[in-house]
Parts: sequence; C-alpha cells; structure tokens
Amino acid sequence: TPLFTLLIGIFYLNEKVTATAFVGIALVIFGVYAIHLKSFRLKNFLKPMLKSKGSIFALLTAIISAIYGLIYKISTTAINPFIFVYMSYFFLLIFYTPFLFLKSKSIISQIKKYRKDLIKIGMLDMLGAYLLIAALALSQLSYVFALRQVGILFSVMGGIHFFKEKYGKPSRRK
Repeated sequence: TPLFTLLIGIFYLNEKVTATAFVGIALVIFGVYAIHLKSFRLKNFLKPMLKSKGSIFALLTAIISAIYGLIYKISTTAINPFIFVYMSYFFLLIFYTPFLFLKSKSIISQIKKYRKDLIKIGMLDMLGAYLLIAALALSQLSYVFALRQVGILFSVMGGIHFFKEKYGKPSRRK
C-alpha cells in the first residue's frame, strides 16, 4: 500500500515528498516485503512474490487500499468527516448484512452472545476511521498510509505479548 499511495500522492494529488520521507516510505515497503520472505537470504529475496495466490491477493488488497486512501483523502475536503465515516459504515452495514445471513445460520445468536464485544469493537473501529480522516486532513496521503503499515508491527507485538501468540518460522504439521 505505501508504494501505491506514494504514487497516487505524487501523481494525482501533487504531493511533494521530501527525500527523508521517501527513504522512510521505502524502508516501510522493504519491511512489508521482508515479512513475506521464508528466510532472509538473497536467493529468497529475489524470488518473485507473485508466484502464490496469497501474494496476488495481497497486491490486489494494496491497490484497493490505495484507492480507498485516495477517496478518504479527497473526502477530507469535500465532506464533513463525521458524516463521511457514518455513511461509510452505514453502506457497509447495508452491503454486508445479507452476506452474513447467507453464510451463517447462527448469526443472530452470535450477535446476541457477543453484543457487548461487538459494540466495543465497532466503536473503536469508528474512532480509528475518524483518526484516519483527521490525519489525512493534516498530512499527506503517502505519509499517513506508510505510517499505518507500522501499525502491523504493533499488532504483532501485541499479539505476542498479550495473547501469547507464536511467532517465528511456523512448525510443520506431522
């Protein structure tokens, strides 16, 4: 995503990126690529990423994320941020609800069972969306989305520390 938002920022939004920021974004891109590697050897580093379906989907996700980043950036000047976030979540609710009911027969019982947790998660997610809009209003698209990628590091560290998740090379199942 940082690569595509950098390109969109420069060519579509006419953002100016300093040399220091460019190096920082390049390091984030390198880090995201390095996470994908099976080992940190030169022969693995030079293997094309696009040989697996997972990598192709990750690339498509990055492109889509850059596009929604552009939409969010443009919205910071065109629409009240609260209305934009509210309408985004309303659209997602309307769009995804039928799929939930088609995929799961027990969705109502799951919602009832985890209602408090779902409300907390929803509120935190909306807060995150508001903060993203605020950051985009104050800074450049390429800077904000590169910094968002660093959040992956904090998520991984939090999972390891708080939830005792395993890390490192996955063990092979027997």
